[in-house]
Amino acid sequence: MPVAFAVLQVLPFAWAVGCVVAMTALLTAAWQRITDGVDPVQVAGPVGVGLVTVLAYRALDLESRARQAVAGQLAEEQHRTGALAERTRLSREIHDSVGQGLSSINLLLQAAEQAWEEQPATAREHVRTAAATARGGLEEVRRVVRDLAPAELADDAGGAALADALHRAAEESALGSTCGLDVAVRVHGEPVPVPAEVAAALVRTARGALANVREHARAGRVAVTLTYQHDEVVLDVRDDGRGFDPAAVRPSATRGRGLAGIRERAGALGGRTEVESAPGEGTTVSVAFPVAGGSGGDR
Repeated sequence: MPVAFAVLQVLPFAWAVGCVVAMTALLTAAWQRITDGVDPVQVAGPVGVGLVTVLAYRALDLESRARQAVAGQLAEEQHRTGALAERTRLSREIHDSVGQGLSSINLLLQAAEQAWEEQPATAREHVRTAAATARGGLEEVRRVVRDLAPAELADDAGGAALADALHRAAEESALGSTCGLDVAVRVHGEPVPVPAEVAAALVRTARGALANVREHARAGRVAVTLTYQHDEVVLDVRDDGRGFDPAAVRPSATRGRGLAGIRERAGALGGRTEVESAPGEGTTVSVAFPVAGGSGGDR
């Protein structure tokens, strides 16, 4: 009964059922007018068809509503998951870029204050470095919000910009240290083009690892090593500090948040992270990302 389905779709369900009952009664009465006597089939047939029509439509309507409810829940869950992922990304990037920049500025200004009277030239140099770090931090904030890699890494075909960025991160960490931290940067292998987001992840990982060294390791020397292999690029940050037990670090702790952020960033780009440490034996943080081939000597 196409007309009954049309009525059920247009009118509210209760009104539509009433209309279907009325149409069934009229159809039955019409048949009785053109026939002699009362034929049970002529009465039961339209009634049965009307009943099946109503029940079938009701089942389809309930199924459709259930599907819409599930679709709505899925959309809401996707939105919630996307918002959580974005919040996690911002937290990670702020910790390993903006947060470390602010920490460096604070340490540089403290060092400048201590040297202001006895070593004014050194103090002014610390202030200039802090100002430059602040300008870089402002640009980094804009890029983190827009989820962009630093501009100099976007067109780094030869790998020089990535090495320079690692050198700057090392210099900032050394200048921001209050215990004379010696940071060396080495590049091994023949540089190959690295996607901008991977290069940015390497630099931010180096900054985060160096910040951990400066704040927690009590180290005297740190080696930052970038190695180009035939199928991946590897960053190692090795310090000679007091070390720790990686299994005992809680993600909620300051250091744990940094290491968790490093792992999350690498995992999001298809990379892997390894942390090797033990009490009294220093720490090595390694991240590796797949790249299109390259190998060669050192530089």
